[in-house]
Amino acid sequence: MKYFAATFLLGIAVQVGYGQGVGMQESPSAKMAASVMQRWPMGVVTTENKPGEWAYEEGVLLDGMAAEWHTTANGDEFRYIKTAVDKYVMKDGSIKMNKDGGTYPVDAHSLDNIEMGRAVVLLYRVTQDERYYKAAKFLHDQLDAQPRTPSGAYWHKQVYPNQIWLDGAYMAGPFKAAYAATFQQPGDFDDIAKELLLMDTHMRDVNTGLLRHGWDDSPANKMPWADAKTGLSPEAWTRAMGWYAVALVDVVDWFPQDHPERQELISALNRTMAAAVHYQDKKTGP
Repeated sequence: MKYFAATFLLGIAVQVGYGQGVGMQESPSAKMAASVMQRWPMGVVTTENKPGEWAYEEGVLLDGMAAEWHTTANGDEFRYIKTAVDKYVMKDGSIKMNKDGGTYPVDAHSLDNIEMGRAVVLLYRVTQDERYYKAAKFLHDQLDAQPRTPSGAYWHKQVYPNQIWLDGAYMAGPFKAAYAATFQQPGDFDDIAKELLLMDTHMRDVNTGLLRHGWDDSPANKMPWADAKTGLSPEAWTRAMGWYAVALVDVVDWFPQDHPERQELISALNRTMAAAVHYQDKKTGP
């Protein structure tokens, strides 16, 4: 769990440091970024079971570093992101999964494997290097081939048929939005909004306002954890709520101002945060 804490705190610290008028080099986010680069060279997160693999864990870390770099324009932070991604993206734009090679598992249809695409799009936007475009397009093509539930949402993975997890909002949505804005794919914004608003409509507990972690959208609600009527999992998981809320924040940044669903996405974010604050521990905050 340490890499999640470091990443999210890194992103939050960007706002904290500047909100308090702290100078760039002295801000909490700058100090945290320096610590990350020292502890985990090349983006290899050693608190993982399998460090140095193309995976969402490293992708989330790079998202935090990118948020810091956008604020500071510190070249060391950008070079860290590029070095981390270049372990996996080859000169021809193909993606290897680890230091030993490993072919990208296209048949796994895992949204988790899409997440690092955000860093790939960032590198293309800065460098215009074609290999990053090819890698990003490959990941976008994976989403085009992703199985969907009867309601039209992505399966979380091939091994979880007709299951929607809140995790997937963060794994796929921000990448797809960045890709759509970068490579002029306006139709993607409709699909992104549909996915996120399906979660808002069907996974939100009407009594608490909190979203449930999982939704079995199969015709018969086959999973043993699924409620017989709603198909929802019994728990509202804090981290899953975080995935969904941050996905909305990051997606809206890319959405066209005049998109008809943009305001509804913002309303979904407001509903989510209002529910989270209501159930937040009043003494400790978490």
